Amino acid sequence: MCHRQDEDGKHLLFSCKYAKSVWRYLQLEGHRATLVNLPDAKAVSEYILSCSVDVQVWLTTTLWVIWSVRNATNAGDPVKQHEHTCASIQRYVLDFASMSEPVQRQNDVSHTRALRWTRPSEGVLNINVDGAFCEELKTGG
Repeated sequence: MCHRQDEDGKHLLFSCKYAKSVWRYLQLEGHRATLVNLPDAKAVSEYILSCSVDVQVWLTTTLWVIWSVRNATNAGDPVKQHEHTCASIQRYVLDFASMSEPVQRQNDVSHTRALRWTRPSEGVLNINVDGAFCEELKTGG
């Protein structure tokens, strides 16, 4: 996103000025500061998995959205303001949280259970989109 020739995953996700502003805005700077000092992707994964489920969702969503913004920028889209990126992350996290509810088991341990899909309200249209884009050929599918 900052158009460095040697941009790697660590720079893109943790060290880039844009990424730092996203982590700071979401009040996840402490996690970013830890993640940036880890030696490799395996250590990053282990750190994320050592966090509570709520934090795992925030961290993985933040990483995914920063990566997605970078890919869109590389495909020619303008760089989004970090506030817009943060709003997307917050929306995804809230959507995820709304799709599960606490369930009490016999051993009195709280778990989560995914809710079943329900038909949208009258007059509401849900559209599920999944696709790929090849910049070189300017095609998608």
